[in-house]
Amino acid sequence: MYQPSVARETWVAFGKGEAGYPIVLERFKKALAENEVNDIFSNVLLVTALGDPRGREIFDAMKEKFKNHENALSAVNQYEAQFLEAIKKP
Repeated sequence: MYQPSVARETWVAFGKGEAGYPIVLERFKKALAENEVNDIFSNVLLVTALGDPRGREIFDAMKEKFKNHENALSAVNQYEAQFLEAIKKP
């Protein structure tokens, strides 16, 4: 079974967040296409933890996906705020 938290911790610990981003992005796109809400948000957590600035792109897709869902959109905005804080850190 895929364990996102283990993957995230491993990538970050070895300074390989950059290498992990394309993998997470692909998984995010697949989850988005298949409307797998839990997987969508799990991958957003991974992107935030990786702190890769390329992750900005997923938030536009999420805002479009959840534009008619107030609670989900609120969560997206919170995750985006966390992400923006994460990419500010050295």
